[in-house]
Amino acid sequence: MAKVQSEYDVEIKFIERLESIGYAYIELNNYEDVISNFRVQLAAYNAEKLIEAKGTADFSDAEFNRVLIHVDNKSVYESAKVLRDKYILNLDNGKTVYLEFFSFNTDRNIYQVSHQITMDKDHMK
Repeated sequence: MAKVQSEYDVEIKFIERLESIGYAYIELNNYEDVISNFRVQLAAYNAEKLIEAKGTADFSDAEFNRVLIHVDNKSVYESAKVLRDKYILNLDNGKTVYLEFFSFNTDRNIYQVSHQITMDKDHMK
């Protein structure tokens, strides 16, 4: 007879498996955590371009808000397209940078895993 495992136990094993192949575990508890992590990871992923264009590998609040407007409130199909394409970000200093969200070169991407996250903006605390 097969051993019965809880959903939580299966999730833990899955996360451990992903960590064993290079995913970094990150604690994300709510929508704000996800947005904050997205900001950090997107800047890290595009660090070379950002440093070249503005001298620092981060986004001002206004710059990041422009990114969020570009990616937010899309259908699944539209989101897939947005994430495949480059985004032309107008920087506060008047320059532009072509941001990438991920690469088809899988070695270049940043991989993370977390437990279940509450993403409903209407239920944020």
